[in-house]
Amino acid sequence: MKKILSLIITFVLVFSVVACSSTKENKNGVEKEKKQEDKKEKVEKKEVEKKAESVKLNKNLKGKELVKEVFSKYKGNPDERTYRADVKAETEGFVIKTKIVKNKKDYYYESEFQGKTTIYLLIDKDGYLYSYVKGEKVGKKYENTPGQDFEFPTFDLSDEDGMPDEDDFEDLLDARIEKYNGEEALYIEYEDNDPDDGGSITKTWYSLAKRMPLRMTTIKGEKVIADLEVTNIVIDKDFSSFMKVPSDVKFDEIK
Repeated sequence: MKKILSLIITFVLVFSVVACSSTKENKNGVEKEKKQEDKKEKVEKKEVEKKAESVKLNKNLKGKELVKEVFSKYKGNPDERTYRADVKAETEGFVIKTKIVKNKKDYYYESEFQGKTTIYLLIDKDGYLYSYVKGEKVGKKYENTPGQDFEFPTFDLSDEDGMPDEDDFEDLLDARIEKYNGEEALYIEYEDNDPDDGGSITKTWYSLAKRMPLRMTTIKGEKVIADLEVTNIVIDKDFSSFMKVPSDVKFDEIK
């Protein structure tokens, strides 16, 4: 579990580093469109919450037993999951904004960092990871073989790789069900006693309805050293429109 959480921040940070006016008529049209979108989002939210209620959890459990209960009840096939979300990560004075889209086995990551927007596409049937900077006509592609280290975090409670192991439980300080921004969430708090790092505490809130993390904060002493927030989550939709390799970008293969 800690591996997945640290992977989320590492991926967002490392991949990000590598890589007006309108008329009144238009304004009215935008406002009308926004109202329609808000109405649609409310309907979709109710559908998601209804689905979440069908999962029966013993909410009186705490700590290790609760974590085991939640992960076992939400266990599934992450290869079938689809979702999109916006991630904002802050660490050491840097702010990185990332759009993450998963459509079954395909992934789309769009990161904004220091004025550049870098896009990563992992297309399963192609067997390649594509990367390019928005607005540029040359990108790179890497063969996605078992020997490569392209590991995309799934952001998913149903992923077996995210299941906690005994090492996680040794450092577990607290786990409970509570509300986060009005959503029912699994709150997990654990301590990292790495002597080389000086020790830190990480707090994470998982949305039970969406099976996704909502917030992750790492504290060292009294200082927040990393803060990650996930918003605008949409699940169980078709996001295949994101999984298209741009034809106007030339990709040089990196071996």
